[in-house]
Order: sequence, then C-alpha cells, then structure tokens
Amino acid sequence: MIRLMRFAAVSASLILLWHLLVVMTGLPPFILPGPMRVAAALTGNIELIGHHALVTIAEVLLGLGLGSLLGAMTAIGLA
Repeated sequence: MIRLMRFAAVSASLILLWHLLVVMTGLPPFILPGPMRVAAALTGNIELIGHHALVTIAEVLLGLGLGSLLGAMTAIGLA
C-alpha cells in the first residue's frame, strides 16, 4: 500500500511540475503541450491509438519470431 501511495505521489508531483513548467515558460503547445492537452489528445484518439498499438505489437512479435528463427538456424549451422 505504501508503494502505491509513493507511486501516486511521485506521479502527481511530476504532472504538477510539468504543468508548472508549461505555465511558467509560456512555450507554445506544439513545443511543450500541457498534461491536460496530452490527456485530451489520448482520449480523443483512442481508436486510432489502439489500432496502431496492435499493429506495433504484431510487428514486434513477428520480428522476435523471425530473429529467434534466424538465430537458431545460424547457431545450428555454426555448431
């Protein structure tokens, strides 16, 4: 429970620091968007993000499989 509270406190502190940095520097949103703007973009594009996340996971698994197969074939060939 303490670890969870510590994690929540650190996360909230980092988000607050991020927000203060955005407000105090006055940087344009295309350089440093605030946490609320990022959250809105994530929730507004959830289908698109989910689709691309699945494609990325499939590509990672395919690469892992091919790399493992080629590595095993190379090891057998060199043995």
